[in-house]
Amino acid sequence: MKRRLAGFAGVLALACTVACATAAPRSSGSDSDRVITAAQLAGTRFENLYDAIQSLHSNWFRARGVGELPPQNGAPTPAPAGPRVPHDQVQVYMGNQRLGGIENLRSIPVRMVRMVRFYSATEAGARYGFGSGGNPVIEVVVSAE
Repeated sequence: MKRRLAGFAGVLALACTVACATAAPRSSGSDSDRVITAAQLAGTRFENLYDAIQSLHSNWFRARGVGELPPQNGAPTPAPAGPRVPHDQVQVYMGNQRLGGIENLRSIPVRMVRMVRFYSATEAGARYGFGSGGNPVIEVVVSAE
């Protein structure tokens, strides 16, 4: 009986370890894929941040999950039926203040931006809590002028 209990405890401990390791938020890319600096923006012709991000990291505006399945047998897998996540669900924050959807980026002049960072939905939830609505977040840091 003790042997059985010890075996069960070992399996339970292993399952908990695996579950905890897979539940932890992970970065889905390098900082260069997730950050735009003032130096990068300085060399561009863009006036507003929306146009700059659209050119430099347009994938930040794409909905995640739906329709992004890996190919099977060399052929792309069709997107599952159901609603797609609209672009306006990517939230924009400046500091700790939520500005709303990505259209708000059009009102931010590139010359005022010190840094822009993209957070996945999981990372945004960890950083901003329920305020992000379970959506990805683009965080804007402006220069003090």
